[in-house]
Amino acid sequence: GNAGSYTAKATIQPCLFVFTKWGTSEIKEFLSRGQNELPETFALRKHEFEFLLGQDMVDFHTSRTLFQDIFDLDRNSLVDKFEVMCVVCLTSKVDNMEKIHFFFDLFNFNNKGYLY
Repeated sequence: GNAGSYTAKATIQPCLFVFTKWGTSEIKEFLSRGQNELPETFALRKHEFEFLLGQDMVDFHTSRTLFQDIFDLDRNSLVDKFEVMCVVCLTSKVDNMEKIHFFFDLFNFNNKGYLY
């Protein structure tokens, strides 16, 4: 339908291509790091950003390029954790229904099972 025709025309910055190979297991690991190991952190510094992405999953050069050229556009050396998590999830190869579940879990702050 119409929704597919719009999303099919979206372009991805080349430095984000690494995430198009991420499947369910990589996204779950990534989201777990963001929610469980950086739970109180909303603004990420470079080392936290690199930790969130997973140093074994994204090389140093790519990580720094993403931080500086994609996410830290105001050049304050901080990036929004939720923006990063949304972009990575959106560009991953997991199907759309699974992405919806990931986003629900990401924004279900009070663990009540609904968003408001």
